[in-house]
Amino acid sequence: MDLRYLLKNIQYQSRNISENISVKGVSSDSRNIQKGDLFIAVKGFEFNGHNFIEKAVESGAVAVVAEKYNNKKYNIPLILVDNTRKVKSEIVRRFYEYPDKNMDIIGVTGTNGKTTVSFLLESILQTEGKNTGLFNTLFYRWGEKEISAQRTTPDSSDIYKYLSEMKNQGVTSLVMEVSSHALSLFRVEGLQFKAAVFTNISRDHLEFHDTMDDYADAKSKLFMMLRSDGIGVINGDDEYAEKMIKAANQKAVTVGENPDNDYHINDTHFSVDYSRFTLDTGNTRIIFKTALKGHFNILNCAIAAVTAIEIGCDIAAVKQGIERIKTIPGRMEYIEAAQGFLVIVDYAHTPEAIENILLEVNKITHNRVIAVFGCGGDRDKGKRPLMGKKAVEHSDYTVVTTDNPRTENPSLIIADILRGIKKNNKIKIIEDRKQAIQYALDIAEKNDSVVILGKGHETYQEIGTQRYPFDDKKIVKEYLGL
Repeated sequence: MDLRYLLKNIQYQSRNISENISVKGVSSDSRNIQKGDLFIAVKGFEFNGHNFIEKAVESGAVAVVAEKYNNKKYNIPLILVDNTRKVKSEIVRRFYEYPDKNMDIIGVTGTNGKTTVSFLLESILQTEGKNTGLFNTLFYRWGEKEISAQRTTPDSSDIYKYLSEMKNQGVTSLVMEVSSHALSLFRVEGLQFKAAVFTNISRDHLEFHDTMDDYADAKSKLFMMLRSDGIGVINGDDEYAEKMIKAANQKAVTVGENPDNDYHINDTHFSVDYSRFTLDTGNTRIIFKTALKGHFNILNCAIAAVTAIEIGCDIAAVKQGIERIKTIPGRMEYIEAAQGFLVIVDYAHTPEAIENILLEVNKITHNRVIAVFGCGGDRDKGKRPLMGKKAVEHSDYTVVTTDNPRTENPSLIIADILRGIKKNNKIKIIEDRKQAIQYALDIAEKNDSVVILGKGHETYQEIGTQRYPFDDKKIVKEYLGL
């Protein structure tokens, strides 16, 4: 593809640019550059692509896009732009010939519930007969292909590469989780959304966003990216709902338990096997059933249902699509122990999520609730004591351990957690996560619930800069002989 075509409508300065330069590929990773590729130098959190320009040129790059020149003299075009992250999305989108056009893309953002809502929407759309794609925290999948997710929202290079493959396979609808990082770092730049969905905001990622308002501002950007026939669907009960509504460049509707919402959730009913709720629009009342456990999943199902209804899905398909989902990987997953107690594995890793799930578990537990949790390293330190406080408040006994310590000292992470815990007689500190899980299982009695929080679906533990095999569910099943 011609370099000048890729740079069309982009503001840049250049050296050595000439006619008829053909670009065979685009990458911001110098390790992946092949002869004929365009290299885009991006400043990352650990590495700066500008330091690898020479390597990219040696590997065969035919041109370089950067934010500054170095002193090296190259016999290839050097293209200077203000923001390589933003430009990268524009260039890659054009290189793959706008694969997002004529595709209905639904973006789901929020702190908690994104993954559950994305699975529900995928199920509804498939029930409707749509050929779907899915990007979420667990994986990216379409057709027969499934790729483990390295991040909630793929990098822009991958987004448009995958969209191109989807287009070739006839995918017409894509559901994607859109993280605050993705919105801040221009990963979804250029996309226009058929629907933008907001679940909620609670404290998270303040190691990246300075304040909660900054965090919410980042989330609200999704609602500025609706296409002309797009719709915003917003949890109207959340304190940041009004910010999302104001940000929307098209129509927005609200859903929640407050009667003032456009879609009002009421008549909720819970049993061992299912939950039931009604959506009231003022003119119609629609009854839904779901196998997903917990009061918070009523809202997740309602948000998915309203989104599907607003983009034109048949009500019968919406109901059936929701009923098809029996469980979400790593989200309130039950493991029945032969010893007579229940084990629940959940991804909860924010103060609000821990509180929500423990409140739900208390409702179904006849004896003690035993919580096992830790906090991730290199992440928002301010939420650690808050998570400790919620865990102890809503459990009868808490085992404090590690999560993904990454490059931090686990004992220092635990010390941060303990600052929020006053009832020290209710806790046990076991730094090794496997031993902590086994300890909780050892002390569990009949009719207890052991709730293992933080990692959910993850099958690894990040220690230092390495990932090691680690699966909470597998550890439980092996230890209990299940």
